[in-house]
Amino acid sequence: MVMKSISELAKCIFATLSILFYCTILAPAQQQWNLPLLANWDDNSIPPAWTGAYSECWGYAAPDGKEYAFLASTQGTYFFNITVPSIPVLIDFVATKDTSVLVVNKDYATYSHYLYAVSDQGDNSLQIFDLQYLPDSVVKVYDANTISKRCHTVFIENDRLYMASNTRPDNSFGAMDVFSLTDPLNPVLMGTLFNPGFFRCMKLLLKMTQPIAPTVITVCGYII
Repeated sequence: MVMKSISELAKCIFATLSILFYCTILAPAQQQWNLPLLANWDDNSIPPAWTGAYSECWGYAAPDGKEYAFLASTQGTYFFNITVPSIPVLIDFVATKDTSVLVVNKDYATYSHYLYAVSDQGDNSLQIFDLQYLPDSVVKVYDANTISKRCHTVFIENDRLYMASNTRPDNSFGAMDVFSLTDPLNPVLMGTLFNPGFFRCMKLLLKMTQPIAPTVITVCGYII
C-alpha cells in the first residue's frame, strides 16, 4: 500500500468537500436544474436515529426491464418497484438481524441477481437477497454473521466482494476484507488489508486497462 502525495490527498479532500457541499447546499435547487421531483415516499412510524430514519439507497435493473430501488432505514430494507418512476410501489420490508438498535449506516451492492446488504451498528450480519423473484416476492437466501456482524461499506467488482471496515463475529477487524463470489451464496475470503485502520469512501474504483494489471482502488487518499 502506498500513500498518495500531499497534493493528491488535498485533491481528494477537496473533491469530498465539494460533494458534501452539493448534497447540503445545492441539491435543493434541483427544480431550477430541470430535475423535477417525480414521487416521494416516507413512513413516519420509522424510529429515527440521530442522522434520521434513512441512510442509503441502491438500484437494480432486472433482465425483463423492470427497475427496483432498495431503501435503508434504521430497522431494515424497503424494496420498491420503480419501473414507473412517478408511482413507486412498495413490495416488501425485511428487518435487519438485530432490531434492538437503530442502524445509522447500511450499505448495498448487487452481483448478478443478488443484493448484498450490511449494517454498521448492532450485532448484525451480511444479508443476501435473490432478486429474480421480484416483483412477486422478496427472497432472503442468506442472513448470517459468519464473516461479518458489522460493516460500513460494500462494493462488488467482477466476482469480488470488498467489505470495508468489517467487524467479524469474534470482534476482530479488517480495514478491508476481500471475498470471492465464485459461489454468490458462499463468499470465500481471499485476503485482508489491515491498514489504514478505517475505510469509509470506498466506492471510487479505477480499473487498469492492461489485462495483467491489478485493479487499483482509490480510497480516501490511499492507493491499494
